[in-house]
Amino acid sequence: IAIQDYFDCDGSKGIHALLIINSATWCGACQEEATDLPSHAATFAAKGIRVLTLMVQNASGAPASLATATSWRNNFGLDAYATAADPNFTFAGNGNVGLPLQIIVDPRTMEIVDRIEGYGDYTSLTQLASQNAN
Repeated sequence: IAIQDYFDCDGSKGIHALLIINSATWCGACQEEATDLPSHAATFAAKGIRVLTLMVQNASGAPASLATATSWRNNFGLDAYATAADPNFTFAGNGNVGLPLQIIVDPRTMEIVDRIEGYGDYTSLTQLASQNAN
């Protein structure tokens, strides 16, 4: 998985929005979102939305590994999406961060257009996808 794979400056790849979800195995809200994600697979694909889950910690709170990411993908049936380990929690920033942390990226510019702590709706994600599809 390479972030460059999601760069679609002219829309020729059909990628209209990128959702990066930062999750931890121990996080209940992360588990809730992961359980819900497969139900969005067809809709997200049709809208040109790609999803990348970055696992930041395992069940004991230690930095995530490839095994953590693989287990997460398999346990929640996330075959339609990419899952990777991010043991350094790239998007943590400074201070405490609520998980899951959703990062919405515009694939035309690769700029972060929204940052949402906690599991909520996908309004800004779908708005970006619609905007870029036109």
